[in-house]
Amino acid sequence: MNYTAVLLLADALEKAGSADRPKIIAALEASTFAGHVMPYGPTKFVNGQNQGAAPVNTQVLDKEIQVIFPAAFASAKAVFPMPKA
Repeated sequence: MNYTAVLLLADALEKAGSADRPKIIAALEASTFAGHVMPYGPTKFVNGQNQGAAPVNTQVLDKEIQVIFPAAFASAKAVFPMPKA
């Protein structure tokens, strides 16, 4: 997920053509970013708020990050309690 945040910033920097904060903010406001790893829609900022975001709960299962809640985005069922290794 941190990798996705860096991709979002890199996209904004590229579109802004500068490291100037107001230009980066303007680029974020004017763009829609779909290159993330989350299961919901693209990132679109309106008044500083991501309109495409949705809360999800994840769990590492078989060395992979899986979305376990909400059911609409789930790629796996939650394992609880986690078995001992």
